[in-house]
Amino acid sequence: MRRLIVVSLASAVLALALISYPSFAAGSSPFDEIIGLLTNSTFGLAEIKREVAAIQADVRSTDHGLAEIKREVRAIEDAVTTPPPPSGPMRLSSGLFGLPAAAQSVDWTVVNDSTTSQTITVTVYEAGVGPKTIVAPGPLTLTIAPGEVTHNANSVSFAGPFRPGFYYEIILETASPNVLPTATIWEAHIATIIPGTTISPGTWVRLQ
Repeated sequence: MRRLIVVSLASAVLALALISYPSFAAGSSPFDEIIGLLTNSTFGLAEIKREVAAIQADVRSTDHGLAEIKREVRAIEDAVTTPPPPSGPMRLSSGLFGLPAAAQSVDWTVVNDSTTSQTITVTVYEAGVGPKTIVAPGPLTLTIAPGEVTHNANSVSFAGPFRPGFYYEIILETASPNVLPTATIWEAHIATIIPGTTISPGTWVRLQ
């Protein structure tokens, strides 16, 4: 690479010099003129070396060289790959889930693992074809003390609030990442969980 730069600069310097300056002496050959230009302290190899040194200094410079280029590339990569943090309270979704044939009750549970009291809002949605709708009694807002657990279970029947044949989604709003939700489906009204129906805290999705 360095040799290519030197050759390119030498060619440019020689071309400019041959165009701009007359022969050094009458009757001198083009070869003599080229040798004279190369050995000239203003237009010769000395100038080429100065140009190469200046290029190397720019490349190595922490302000204008490769280091700065790398910083710019990293900044662009960060801007492209890092999504902006969501604003406001966190909204966690269980995702849609159906009701097994043996379902008798749907229960959501929340534990406050933070060191301060937390106010949460839980909303259950019913979904079929078209827009989803809020399940009665609507959004529930509660305050949970540190280390406290709360839950809400509702029956499954054709009269509701959970009805066979529909999908459901539970959304939790909280200001703390240490408030953890869980949802389960029971085959009775005494917390007998149907295997495979637990939606554990790690599977809830944070909505953007």
